[in-house]
Formats: sequence, structure tokens, C-alpha cells
Amino acid sequence: MTGGAEVTINDTGRNLLRVACFWKGGLFGAYVPFFSLWLFSKGYDMGVIGMFAVLDLCATAILLPLIGGVLDAYQVHNKGLVAILVTVGVTKYSMLHFYNKLWVLVILTVISAPFVKASNAVLDSLCLYAFPHKGEFPKVRMWGSVGFGCFALLAGFVVDAAGSVDIVIVVFAVSAICAAIFWAVIIPYIPTLRQDASGSAGEYFQNLRVFAGVLNWTVLRVIIVLALCGAALGVIGAYEFILLKELGAPTMLMGLCRFSGCILEMVCFWYCAPLMDRIGLLNVQLLALTGTAIRLFIYATLTNPWHALGAEVFHGCTFALPYASIAVFAGQHVPEELKGSVQSVLLSTMVGLGTGGGAFLGGLFADAFTVQLLFYWAAVATAAVAGFCYLVDILRWATGHYVSAEDSMLPAAPADPSDSVFKPIVQKGP
Repeated sequence: MTGGAEVTINDTGRNLLRVACFWKGGLFGAYVPFFSLWLFSKGYDMGVIGMFAVLDLCATAILLPLIGGVLDAYQVHNKGLVAILVTVGVTKYSMLHFYNKLWVLVILTVISAPFVKASNAVLDSLCLYAFPHKGEFPKVRMWGSVGFGCFALLAGFVVDAAGSVDIVIVVFAVSAICAAIFWAVIIPYIPTLRQDASGSAGEYFQNLRVFAGVLNWTVLRVIIVLALCGAALGVIGAYEFILLKELGAPTMLMGLCRFSGCILEMVCFWYCAPLMDRIGLLNVQLLALTGTAIRLFIYATLTNPWHALGAEVFHGCTFALPYASIAVFAGQHVPEELKGSVQSVLLSTMVGLGTGGGAFLGGLFADAFTVQLLFYWAAVATAAVAGFCYLVDILRWATGHYVSAEDSMLPAAPADPSDSVFKPIVQKGP
């Protein structure tokens, strides 16, 4: 970078962030796929499981942006991440002791749901800040998926060995508190990491108003598609294991499904930034919708539970592509002072509004019909949305009215002109 020494992240910092992402992904892998199964094992029916999805949705949608805003306004991201992880560990462990008291589980879910998502959003915003070349972020963030897959696989074996899903909650709670200690220790060893400082709420809101002025209808479409990707993820996350259980699958197979899907999606994380640079965010999202529709259709036609491994080939389309692409997009166009807030809003849209809404509506549908029929109609709906967007984009491109998401935003100041992700982006067609 001209005008001074180039700001880069050292190997120690890069490796520590890889470990942090792996650990964070492992937390989610040891818990998220098994929570619905845990409720199911405690005797709760599909309607109640769907109710918990709604609680997760509402609490996340309301509180997650607030958490991100507070951390941004007062510049306490590192201390905030440590406090968030401790809170998550304590609340989730408490669920074990109150599993038969529905109202207590409701309160613990309302408290813990936004903090679980916030741990993801805050760590990702800190990682984005640490990398001057934002295109590097997905290549480190993919270690979160490796951790998710490894811990999900391990959790499957542990549940089979222990004979109870309770062990997953214990591992999750202890790991969350250990992760808080780990992050507190490594902060001084990552020179490019955003440091906590005294912030001003007034300055934060001023930056927020300036940024809100550049938002537009194209970005609104990006957010809507992100929510739809999240809804599909919610259906898969909440009901895939229940479907496999109904088909007679061992718990070990469930962990193996998560492991294989997370390993295979590493390709999507690795090539996400170059793919965005070539075809643009809107087209990456359409690829994600197409792959997700195929995955849902495979579940809808399962007769042998082991064939679910074939659906995991498309896990990168369900999560890696929509999540990494929106993170890179935010890294390019969102001011550093607002990254925590924006990352929280985007994550709330995908895994709060989207995932929670998908799980809730899926629960109602599965109660009224069957889980397998749920996957069929989810596949049809996802394919229909993808087809409609393809048609609209082709018509707009043919008439000269197509505008990419990147071109619709004000250009961001490049971290390094040699970084391809920050090069001036030409208009991309469908």
C-alpha cells in the first residue's frame, strides 16, 4: 500500500483466528444440529419444537442488532465477545436442570438465543477487521465449518455411546466458557485485531445515518434472498435429523452427515471471494438458492437414510455461499465503525428471521402433514424463487436495466489496490 508500510496480519494472528473460528464452529456443530433432537428426546412434540424456533426468531431479531449496536457504539467488541460466550455457557447448561419446566426453558431460550448468534456475528466482524484484504476472510472463516463438522461428527458418536443427547448440552456449555478464556488470552497476539476503546454513541448514530443513505432496492433484494436461504437452512437444521430418525438412522450417521457437509463446503468458502469478483453477489446468491433447492429435493425423496450423505454435497450452497458472500460484501462496503451492527443485522436476517421462521413454519407443516412432505414443498418454493429471480435478471439485463449489488453501492475505499476483491467492479450480468 502506498504512503507507508503495508498493514498485514502476521502468521500467528492468522493461525489464532483459524483456531478461534474452528472452536466457534465446533460449538455450533456440537449443539445446533442436536437441539431439536434434544427437545424431541424430552418428549416435546413438533408444535413445541416449532414454538422454540419462534422464540429463537423473535429474541434474535429484537436483541441481536441491539447487542451489535451497543458493542459498536462503545467499542467493546473483545470484552463483549468474552461476556457473550460466558452467558451462553451458563444459560445452556441451566437447560439440563429445567428440561421438564417449559416456562423456564422458554426464558432460557429467550436469553440465550441472541447471545449464541451474537458470538458468531461479533467474532466474524472482528475477523473481518483483522484482515486488510477482505477476500482472505472466507478462507479463515471456513475453519468454522471444519469445526462444525468435526464436532457434529464427534457429538454423534458421543450421543450413541452415552445413550443420551444431554451430553451435547454439557459439552457445549463447557466449551463456550473455555472459548471465552481463549479469546481473552489471544487478544494481544493479533496486532491487526480491533482493540477495545472508549466510543461515543452520538458518533455511532451519525455514522449509521450516513451509511443508511446509500441503501437501495437492490440491497433490499439481497437481504430478502439472504432470509430465504436462512429459512431453508432452518428447515434442514431443525428437521433433517428427525427425518433421518424416522427412517431408522443411527445418531452416528447424523453426525457424519454434518461432518461431510461441512468439509465439502470448504470449497465454497475458499472460492467465494473470487467468485463474487467474477459474477457478483446477486448471482452467487442465485447459485446458493439453486443448490439448496436440489438438496431439499434429495431429502424429500429419501428412502434409505444413508443416501442423505449425497445431499450434503450441496451444504456449501445452503450456508457457505450466502453467508460468506454477504460477509465479504459487508467488508467491502460497510464502515469499520458499523461492522458489528451490520454483521449482527445480517446474521439476524439469515439465522434469526430466516432460520427461525423456516423452522417454525416447518414445524406447523410437519405437524399437519409429514416431515418428508415438508422438504418437498420447501424444495418447490426455493426453486420457484430462484427461477423468478433468474427470469427478472435476464429481462433486466436484456433491456439494459440490470444493476449488480456492488454497482448499486457507493465504492468503498480499497484496502489495497492489488487486492482483486477491491478492484473497481464492472457491471455483471446474470
